[in-house]
Amino acid sequence: MKFIHLADLHIGKRIANYSLLEDQEFILKQILKEAQKFKPDCFLLCGDIFDRSVPSEEAVQLYNTFITSCSKLAPVFMIAGNHDSGIRLELFNDLLEKSDIYIEGSYQGQIKKISKVINNEKVNFYLLPFFSPSEVRYLKGKPVKTYQEALEAILEEEEINKDDLNILLAHQFFVKDNPVSNSEPTLEIGNLEAINIDSLKDFDYVALGHLHNQHKVGHESIRYCGTPMKYTLNDQTKFLNLITLDKDNLEIKKVELEPLHDIQVIEGTFSELINSNDINKNFVVINLLDKKVIPNVKASLLNKFPNLLQIKYNFENKESIIDSEFDDILNQSSIELLEDFFKKSNFTLTSEEKKLAQNIFTEIEDEIENETIIS
Repeated sequence: MKFIHLADLHIGKRIANYSLLEDQEFILKQILKEAQKFKPDCFLLCGDIFDRSVPSEEAVQLYNTFITSCSKLAPVFMIAGNHDSGIRLELFNDLLEKSDIYIEGSYQGQIKKISKVINNEKVNFYLLPFFSPSEVRYLKGKPVKTYQEALEAILEEEEINKDDLNILLAHQFFVKDNPVSNSEPTLEIGNLEAINIDSLKDFDYVALGHLHNQHKVGHESIRYCGTPMKYTLNDQTKFLNLITLDKDNLEIKKVELEPLHDIQVIEGTFSELINSNDINKNFVVINLLDKKVIPNVKASLLNKFPNLLQIKYNFENKESIIDSEFDDILNQSSIELLEDFFKKSNFTLTSEEKKLAQNIFTEIEDEIENETIIS
């Protein structure tokens, strides 16, 4: 059988107040284009479909368009992640299943199992959404304390037929060798404790979500597919995983996904950057190499870098910050600094506003002095 493994779409995500919906739509269209060529037997979506539990209307519209398009090509199997609202995600489940869209939003005490015959082979899909030990403890009535114990309690009652092809969808933090004990878990990513993969040995493929860079966990068949686009500077180049699987073989074809806007770091002096010929529309973090602070630097650079995320100064020696401008600042009173701030924004404080500000500064200074005396 052939399938596409996706996770951590984070539809509706923002970076430094920039909406990524246009970028996400661009990537999702690429995925659909590749899917039309690959002709998968199904899509697996392994959690964090949305970035927030209450997504925006625009995010829901993009999700609806994408999932509807996927379902026209092949059945869709989906679970909720820790960013999703499971209840919202699985609304209208009965209706959706008639269109071959199967969603499990929350753990109900037993893994949802859906069986299909694909290419004359029975395939069992186990849909395990994000869960917490407290949920399992309540639903199973067992004294589980850790994620490891919770997963073991979930799986111990499952009768997995090894003659069939068995695929698990999960959204947790899995590792090959968990260096922590069940009683004292310490290894965490995204506030989730590590779970050892030993409990997953009966599955032919484990489709994972939660970690944003794709990689295998111990075995080729236990995999994080990663996010389909970069969300941080540390994210790797993104690939779409086109997977062919049977009892004796696993083949993974990787197709590189081209972002609408990349995330990158740029270095240079203010003069070099402002005088560059091109407008860079990528999401950028700028390392300024100037030896002094440039007034209104962000407002100026936005003309060249409209998706500017952050500006960092890189002062390499003390001489660069022992500057007359800094000496002037250090010698100014609080009210003078406030006046300068408003002047740069083309505002002038009235005498009444200055008096009010001075009273506030005096009160703060008195409080600080009193706290120093008390301590």
